[in-house]
Amino acid sequence: MENKQFSALAVENTIHIHYGSDAINIQKENNPELFEKIFNMIVKQEVNELQKRFFEFKEELEKYTQGNFYFNGNKLFLKGDSEEIPGLLAKKLTEAKDAGADFMPLIRFWKKLKQNPDERIKTQLYGFMTHNNIPITELGDVICEKGVDELENGKLVDCYTKTIDNTIGMVVRIPRDKVDADPNKTCSHGLHVGAPDYVRNIWSSGLIVEVLVDPKDFVSIPIDYNNTKARVCKYKVIGLAKKENTKKLIYDFDDIVVPTFGNMEEQKKRDKFNGTAVDHSKKPADEIDFTKMTAKAIIEYVEKQIGEKITLSLKNKKAIIAKAKKMLNELKSNLFDASSQSFDAHLSKTQEQLQQKLDDANKKYEEVRKKMKECIDPIHKQQLSSEVDKAESDILDIMTEIRKTKSKK
Repeated sequence: MENKQFSALAVENTIHIHYGSDAINIQKENNPELFEKIFNMIVKQEVNELQKRFFEFKEELEKYTQGNFYFNGNKLFLKGDSEEIPGLLAKKLTEAKDAGADFMPLIRFWKKLKQNPDERIKTQLYGFMTHNNIPITELGDVICEKGVDELENGKLVDCYTKTIDNTIGMVVRIPRDKVDADPNKTCSHGLHVGAPDYVRNIWSSGLIVEVLVDPKDFVSIPIDYNNTKARVCKYKVIGLAKKENTKKLIYDFDDIVVPTFGNMEEQKKRDKFNGTAVDHSKKPADEIDFTKMTAKAIIEYVEKQIGEKITLSLKNKKAIIAKAKKMLNELKSNLFDASSQSFDAHLSKTQEQLQQKLDDANKKYEEVRKKMKECIDPIHKQQLSSEVDKAESDILDIMTEIRKTKSKK
């Protein structure tokens, strides 16, 4: 033991110890108790004691990793949690940490997956994702794909019942107990999503959308089709799938298609804000077959719609039809222009408010993070770590809302 080269150096808030081919670094902000213990031994020049206890310190350090997760033996756990992180996810977390990569999306993924009541899903889901190149978002949600049908009116619906609305931005959900949790039942009831390769092979000639699934909402991964599809109880449609199937592990916000509204939905949204009650499900004036109506019925219809009466003679039906179409189309155009201006003003104000919220959230994040760095009480430090995670999640949520409002312009 004495033949191995040994050195111990304390520099500001970090201690570096080299012993033969092994080395450890102890950060004061991450493990204040161990730091103080070793620092005092260095000050007292207790070199022999440091050598004897080197591997004890190394093992203790391995149980405390950046305040987020820790090893106990060869098992990985979230800090403050006794539930073991599944093997494949644990391996990816440690690889990301060792590479200096951002592992927080994986932490958030696991925190959400922990809420899933099915133990099989907890152990299987990440394997299902890596096997099929299924990515997650910065917030830890899973991006899958789904084939849909487009009705004549442009509405996107499920391809089986043709009744479930899958319009972009729609959240689709059913009770969890209505989804078959048995993976051996390969084709059963529930909301179906899949890996890109599977969906594009099965639904090669139709429309495919990307859907966002919270890990806690996965119910079963059927054993057929080489484990490439899943049944869930809830998902959000976030956009049409890209043609290329990228192999990224984690998607940032700019990679995700932000929900946008079609012309019909956009106009309904503007009308709702502006306080008007135009029924856009009705046909435009140039699509109404006035020829099948009497001249009197046309006049009554227009008066009912816009409160103005056509004063032409009932004998001149052709002129009445032309006048009716002109009056109805002019009204619709004026309403849309007015509501557009009002809606745009409202949207601008909303963006200003969101930007202020983001500034406040960033300020709070920095304040809590500073407190955590300065804190030496392990229990309080753990509480502050949770507050940092919450503040970080708030920032990401606000960023999502800002991007949504920008997409509506």
